[in-house]
Amino acid sequence: MAHTLPLELQQHIFSYLDPRAFYASRSVCSWWNAASRDRTTLARQLRKLPVDPAVCAKTTPEAQLQQLYQKAAHTSMLGLRITHSEKDSKTLSQRLNAPKIAVSADGTRSATLNARTITLHDLTRPDTPALTSRPINDLRTAAGGGPWFKCAPTSVYELALSQNGRLLAIALERTIQVYDLSDTSEDAWPVAAYIPSASGHYIAGLSFSHNDSLLRVELSNKGTVVYLGTPAGGEVDLEHWGSKKGLKHAFADSSKITLAAPGERLVGLQVLKEMDNGYLFAAQRHAPAGPPNSYVLGLLKVSTVHNHLSAAETRATVLVDLAISHPRKQELANTDDTWRVLPSGREQHPRFASNADGTLLAFSEAKVTTDVVGSSNVFVYRVPGSETLKRLSEEKRREQEEETALDNAVTESVQGDKEEVKHTVHRLPLHVGEIKGRVLGFGLQDNRAKGCEVTITTELAEKQWTLLDA
Repeated sequence: MAHTLPLELQQHIFSYLDPRAFYASRSVCSWWNAASRDRTTLARQLRKLPVDPAVCAKTTPEAQLQQLYQKAAHTSMLGLRITHSEKDSKTLSQRLNAPKIAVSADGTRSATLNARTITLHDLTRPDTPALTSRPINDLRTAAGGGPWFKCAPTSVYELALSQNGRLLAIALERTIQVYDLSDTSEDAWPVAAYIPSASGHYIAGLSFSHNDSLLRVELSNKGTVVYLGTPAGGEVDLEHWGSKKGLKHAFADSSKITLAAPGERLVGLQVLKEMDNGYLFAAQRHAPAGPPNSYVLGLLKVSTVHNHLSAAETRATVLVDLAISHPRKQELANTDDTWRVLPSGREQHPRFASNADGTLLAFSEAKVTTDVVGSSNVFVYRVPGSETLKRLSEEKRREQEEETALDNAVTESVQGDKEEVKHTVHRLPLHVGEIKGRVLGFGLQDNRAKGCEVTITTELAEKQWTLLDA
């Protein structure tokens, strides 16, 4: 039947398809695939994709059109299939009945704080039995070394549970205490410290990272993030946090990190993994004027300070710019809903996760809502893999040494003859879904049989999305 349809009519039908439907139509049969390769058809579809400047069928060589479309379709994840599953069980808030909850990274343990009592629960069993419990070290107890917490409603505290469920960090205002929940002896006091970086503000979020040797501290100061501790190879214990390389050492402070452009700052910084004598990070980039906010992948170099402790340098290198709006947003308004939901790029406490080879970056962004429960949108970017990022890092290093500018350092360009227009493919995220509640756990893992799995846990729900390339 496809062969009986005139080519002109087939291409006219293509003009009504959105980018995702057009990409899928190319796999219907060989005739549809051949018809989709028409210069005018491809140029029309490329104008719907985040490609800048707009593509002209008359002036762009056919080979470049084909190459540009393949690159844009891959970057825009037009062939990505998303399936969703949700655990059909009681929520954590119902099972644990506590105002403050922290969950370990492996999802097997949970710590609660209720009526000045810390309790460790086993989440592998439906009845979530209590494993250990102990009182919080506040002014009513005032045991061991200070600083102690002031007596306050438990909803004000912030909690973070280590990957193995052994260490619990609790923050109130500008003070952090770390407990060893495996030590049940009477003189098992936590280590504690007042955080100077939080002066004038308060701690708004906590999470462990890097084998529990770093503690990510979110401050109320416009998305400022401070990493406390020192990266370690193996598992750490309470001694690590009580030493000079623990709570008293600031490994990275986003408020002190500068970018190449003056006035730009990093918001919601999250260190992802080691790379090229430093650490790969994801964050929002906010500029006082000029281009709109965006998400970025960058590199933090690490140096050794005078007391032999490693710390991130104050200059960061942006490797990849991740857009949050279509370059022809107004032109395509009300004609295409492929990117109907996009990130706001504001200070909504983003959480990031990447897969093993670094080709996908997932993140959650809290929605602006009057609902006291709150909710978050989940997105995913297609990003360069680890090897490409290392190459970009090397290019940036050479650029700084030679004091020159490489135009293609943070964008993808299709190179042609000198007379040809260079088109840039902007990276836009796909909206994966939405979840209610405060985010407790967030991860992105490879699954050979299913693809990549995005898992997110809140007090009210636990959802999983499977991402599979068609």
